Formats: sequence, C-alpha cells, structure tokens
Amino acid sequence: MKKRELFVFAGQSNMMGAGVYPPRQKIEVKNSFEYLHKGVRMGEKVGRFKIAGFPCGEYTYKNLSEAYPNGMSFEAKSSLADHTNNAYFDVSMSNLKNDKDKSEIPFPEFSESNFTPAPAIPPYFAMLWEKMGHKSAYAHIAKGGVSILYYFSDEMLSEYRELIAKKVDNYVENPCIQSIYTDMCRGASAYFAQKSKAFFKDSKKRFANEDLSEKYLVWLQGESDTKLSTIEYKTMLEVLWKKCKNLGFTKFLCIRVGYFGSDGIVSIMKAQEEFCDETPDAYMMTRAYSLMPYAGQEQSEWFSQIPADEYQYCRDSFYGFTNQHINEKGHLLLAKRLAENLHRITYMNKEPLLESELVKMLLYYGDKNEIKQY
Repeated sequence: MKKRELFVFAGQSNMMGAGVYPPRQKIEVKNSFEYLHKGVRMGEKVGRFKIAGFPCGEYTYKNLSEAYPNGMSFEAKSSLADHTNNAYFDVSMSNLKNDKDKSEIPFPEFSESNFTPAPAIPPYFAMLWEKMGHKSAYAHIAKGGVSILYYFSDEMLSEYRELIAKKVDNYVENPCIQSIYTDMCRGASAYFAQKSKAFFKDSKKRFANEDLSEKYLVWLQGESDTKLSTIEYKTMLEVLWKKCKNLGFTKFLCIRVGYFGSDGIVSIMKAQEEFCDETPDAYMMTRAYSLMPYAGQEQSEWFSQIPADEYQYCRDSFYGFTNQHINEKGHLLLAKRLAENLHRITYMNKEPLLESELVKMLLYYGDKNEIKQY
C-alpha cells in the first residue's frame, strides 16, 4: 500500500505566514493537497482537498452568521475584518502596501475577501516532499500573536496546573496565564480538535487505498510566550502533545522558535529542546529560525558567530519594512530542513541532522546536542 503522510501545521504568525511580500516561488506539485474545512462548517458532509499552493490556510470566523450575513456557502467571501477578535485561525497574509516608500497595511484591515497571500511553510514543504518521492496532505491551523494556551481547553489547563504543582514545590502560578487564557482560547482549542479530526477522517475517504498511518503535528510557536519559564512552557507542551495524541497524531515535529524582540525567547527555545529530547515521539527538526538575524539586533551580541549567508535576510525588515516576520527565503529554508530531516526519520531510520548552536545564551554540547543550561 502506498504511503501518504498527513500533516497539521500549527502555531502563531511565522507558521501562519505574515511576511511583507507575496510569494514569488511557483509551487509545482501533482499529488500534494491542502485540506479545507470551511464547507463542513457550512453543512457539507466532507471537507475539500485542493492542490497544495497559495492561498495557504483558511479564515475560520468564530461567528458564522456575523461573517456571512447574506448566506453561508463555501464560495462566499466574508468582508469581516479584525481577524484577532473575529477569527479563530487565519490564512497566510502579505501586508505590502507600497514597495517604494516601504509602507505596510495593518493586518487587522484584512478579511477573507481582501487579503493577499504571504509565503508560508506548508506549500513549500509539500513541493519539496513530493520532489523527494513522497506524498502528503496537510491542514494549516495557525494564527498570529497567540500563546500556546490558545490551543488549550479548560481540561488541559487544569491538567497543566496539576503537573506543574508536582514539578515545582510551592508553585505560584505565573500571572500572565490568567490574562492570556480567554474564551477565545477555548473556542480555538475546540476548533483545532474539530478540524484535525475531520482532516484525518476525510483523508481516509479521499485517499482510501493509501497508508495514512503517520499523522504529524508540525509546531512553530513561542514568540508570544516569553514571560513563561522553561518548565512552564515545557509542561504545557506535554499537555498539548497528550491531547494531540488522543486526536490521532503520531509524531510531534518542532521547528525551534526564533528571536522576536525579547531575550525571554531563550526559555522557550530551551523548553522545546528539552521536550523533544525527553519525549520519544517528539523531534526537533530544525533550529534554522533561531539562526535568522532580527533587524536592528546586534548579531555579534546574540550569536557566538555571525550566521552564514543562508540565514541572512530571511525577514523583509532587512529591506526597509517594520514587519519582522519570516519571508519567502526563510520559509523555503525551514521547509527544506523539515523535509530533509523527516526523510531521515521516516525512511532512513536516522536522527535529524541539526544545525550547530550559535545562540550565546544557550550553552550546548554532547553527542545528542543536549542543552545543559542557559
């Protein structure tokens, strides 16, 4: 039986895709697909599969009647903007206004009917994966500016509190947790589970004669959680992964988070490394994002040596924009490392080949690249 891997790409803005410039790279695939769940929400019995490419993702409005006052259908395009408050998850969105004066459109102005796609990892990955001789189908479930708690339910938060209390004597809950965890998180968590399960179920119908046993969660998130400690974020990852395994996921693939304005990101990097090192079915796939310089930051202060050319200019901020998100060059590099290392894991029974550590605040050594302290 021929094999097709299933992927759910989840996280925040750099997984969503929020660069300035639209994609330039043509996506060339014949047998790679993205799953769209919108029609199911509007009464269709199964979701739709479209050939991998752009747009990537779909607007998931929390209030369908408000978003589609003139009637709901798959073809309807809502003009409801302010995705932060009105959508659980988003498409990749480019915010270029004018290249000459380096102006940008605020992301809250976009809606399902007026956005321009931005580069995002999934289509590039699907293209590279297919070129390596493999097949895939994926769902894109990400949103800019969200915490890991955005994927939590009340039960998951309760489980986290029980676990952290066992790990830390006299633990006092981080005050940021209560401010972050809102009703929007509850709705988003429920929808993430709903779409993931529907994706797996509908894939069985669409690819009935194929082996769909591998179901990967690809995680790129953490820029919004710099106030969390390493043990807090790592414990949250444990809770999240337990939930995802109950949904049918088989492996956790982590793209290590990068710098986004706060040195506190080191605690998240460390948590992700430790979680993958300690969890049998979790893998650190690439540290490339962590090695991509941030415009305005002194590279010699953050890195032990200046990153190679392949990591330079991976954000459109280096071209005069304020937007610091990863651009197409960065997404292509992340997709390439993800594809190469997943091939090693899945088809060669080997460990991923990870980049040498350059972040000064992470002291790292050993055959397994184990981070000892920061």
